[in-house]
Amino acid sequence: MFKVGDTIIYENGIRTELGTIKEVLPNNKYRVWYHTGSTSAVTDESLMKEISNLYAFTVIRHSVDYSIEDQQARRYASNIMEKILEKLPEKFQKAFDGTKWYEIEDAITDLLEEGNIL
Repeated sequence: MFKVGDTIIYENGIRTELGTIKEVLPNNKYRVWYHTGSTSAVTDESLMKEISNLYAFTVIRHSVDYSIEDQQARRYASNIMEKILEKLPEKFQKAFDGTKWYEIEDAITDLLEEGNIL
């Protein structure tokens, strides 16, 4: 049901936490990050809930040094670029064609990973 990179809600008794799927395991189990460290916890699928309106939010998992994991940083950088592009007049949008787009996206990703923005 869940895949690597999904953000989930973990419910176990009175505890409710956000987590990010790190690895899919056999028998409806997942390795999930619940905090900023590099360790994760094996969690049974029955304790995890899908977030149905996640499309409306940007969830970023910070690492211990407050940087952002690469895959999330790339996705967030791409979202930033798309929002900027939507707001620019058409004559300026051409400046973002081709490799320029990726160069700027790379720079934003690097800044996010280093924890230098947000």
